[in-house]
This record gives sequence, structure tokens and C-alpha cells, in this order.
Amino acid sequence: MHWLYRFQHYIGLTRSEALAVLTLSGLFALGLAGRHLQRTAPPPPLQEPLVADVGPSGAVEAGVGGGEERGAAGLLNLNTATPEELERLPRIGPKTAEHIVAYRSTQGPFRRVEDLMAIRGIGRKTLQGLAPLVYVEVP
Repeated sequence: MHWLYRFQHYIGLTRSEALAVLTLSGLFALGLAGRHLQRTAPPPPLQEPLVADVGPSGAVEAGVGGGEERGAAGLLNLNTATPEELERLPRIGPKTAEHIVAYRSTQGPFRRVEDLMAIRGIGRKTLQGLAPLVYVEVP
């Protein structure tokens, strides 16, 4: 602690000012440690599939619904899905499904999943819930 008194005297701080600087430095170091721990935390587990379908071979296929437009991983293709298939997704109702199909017909096919944010009613949180369930295949 003797070094603190020398430093305090050297730069001309009062005792309360030196304690304030020391406290703020400690809080800053604590924030950096928290940020480091947050970045090195393991990723959250993947979501479970919404529906399990039994395919022609008798194997269980995980997917979003019973549509034919599913990729190899059981995902729904945004560029070919019907409004009924889109409604099976979480937080997607009939109006939002219609908006997605209308956007596709006026703006062209989706180029990436993040393009869904251009649809009214789909924000960042909804997109985070949909991203593991859909994919985009540009024709």
C-alpha cells in the first residue's frame, strides 16, 4: 500500500480521489473479466426439432412439418415453402406467412436467412428462433 500513497502524493490526489480511482479501476478489471468469461462460455445447446416424421424407410426424420420441401437436415427452405408450411414455424402466423410469400414474389428469392428481418413482424428475437429451423437455397 505504500506505493499507493507515493503515487497519490506524486500526482496530487486527495485520499478520497485516490480511492475513487482505485475503485473505478477495479470495476473496469472486473468488467473485462466478465466479458472474457462470457465470450469463452460454451454455446447454448441446439433446439429440439418441432416435429418428428416417419419417412418411407421407417426412419425418424426430424423437421418442422410434413412438407416435401425439407433439406437434408430437416430444415424448411424459405424460397419454396408454402404459407401453410411457414405457419408451422414458431411465432409465424397466417399474416406473417403471407407477408413472407408476398416479399418473395415482389423482391425475388431470399439470399440469406437474415433477409427475413425485412418482413413486418419479424425482429431480431424472432429471427434467432427461426434461424435454426430454416435455410435459403437460391434457385
